[in-house]
Amino acid sequence: MRQALWFVVFSCSLSCACGGSDSSGNSSHGGSSGASAAGAPSSAGALGNAGGAASGVAGASSGGNGTAGVAAVAGGGTAGSVSSSAGLGNASGASSAGAGGAGPVNPGGCTREALNAAAESYVAAVVAGDPTKMTLATSATNVENTKTVAVAAGILKTALPVAFHRNLLDIEQCESFSEIIITEGGHPYVLGAHLKVSSGSISAIDVLVTDQDDWLFDAAAYLKYSKAEDWSLLPTDQQISRDALIAAANAYFDLFSDKTVRVPWGDPCTRLEGGKGYTGTTCDVGVPSGITFANKHFVVDIPMGTSVGIVRFGGANGLPDSHMFRVPGGKIRYVHTLTVCTTPNCGM
Repeated sequence: MRQALWFVVFSCSLSCACGGSDSSGNSSHGGSSGASAAGAPSSAGALGNAGGAASGVAGASSGGNGTAGVAAVAGGGTAGSVSSSAGLGNASGASSAGAGGAGPVNPGGCTREALNAAAESYVAAVVAGDPTKMTLATSATNVENTKTVAVAAGILKTALPVAFHRNLLDIEQCESFSEIIITEGGHPYVLGAHLKVSSGSISAIDVLVTDQDDWLFDAAAYLKYSKAEDWSLLPTDQQISRDALIAAANAYFDLFSDKTVRVPWGDPCTRLEGGKGYTGTTCDVGVPSGITFANKHFVVDIPMGTSVGIVRFGGANGLPDSHMFRVPGGKIRYVHTLTVCTTPNCGM
């Protein structure tokens, strides 16, 4: 009842406000707390809008054997050190990739190793409060919560002690998405950092910055649940195609406006929203009606079995939001959501 009520109230507030219906990533520091669940939005990406659909969730298995890599980034000063997850394994697309070395390479020369290095440099910049820690292109753009901000004037202006982070790597688009959790330092945050990389340098940054006024926010609980989950690279027989990963995400999004849609739920399936929203062993609970998602852009990590939908929750002028889906073997196991509210806790 509580879960369903959260969803209903939230969908009502959206209608008014929006006019619309690691290898496993393990890091330092602990977390606490957590409660029940509700539905949350996804953020609009300034890096372009990729459509979604592609039918069929079963998908083809992708090949590519190899080991998962774990990268570490040391943060100086009071920020401490950060260990990161990120698969540096050798799997690619719906077909096979080679083994060894830097992993698969897309037609433009983008590798998992290069993407992970760029994502790690962004985390290092967060830890140090110093944009010069990044591998940044001269003409790079920086967007935070859909607003263009000077790189040195936004979230990177203050050193933040990152407790945990996880990098997802899309070699086809040469983009990454990092879930970055800060629980200490006086101002907790959970960041969803979407990077576009060109020739090894970050050419565009699009970040969701969530904190105490955002949807069901609790950074300590988010850390507790996210850190405990298994996001290791999948065996090749559990990997599905890029189109299938996007189709699974779109089925979830479509369910908010069409209850006849069949979503490939896993059993168990866990949804984590902001930190306070936690569904336990089922995701098929409390999903409201009459909600649309717009401006979809997907970041897809096939070896990780993950797609991230960066969207507007509630229509084209809706709330900035991200939904991250873990889909081993074509069944949704985890859903993580971050939603930026325009009023405290989206008016709830």
